[in-house]
Amino acid sequence: MRASAIDTPGGLHYTEPMTHHHHETGHGHPARAVSASLLRMSAAERLVLALGLAGVLWIAVWWVIS
Repeated sequence: MRASAIDTPGGLHYTEPMTHHHHETGHGHPARAVSASLLRMSAAERLVLALGLAGVLWIAVWWVIS
């Protein structure tokens, strides 16, 4: 079921209630899993990755030529 929203001058008003739940004391929502990203890598890690990919491409070209 999808909640619908009504656009009013004061903002969006949802026509269906949001879910509400409680957590035990001291236990909030668990942390979200962080996916791998080039933006989260350090400059040195990105440089090593780029050099590795360039090396793989050179080996592939050398293999195809010979």
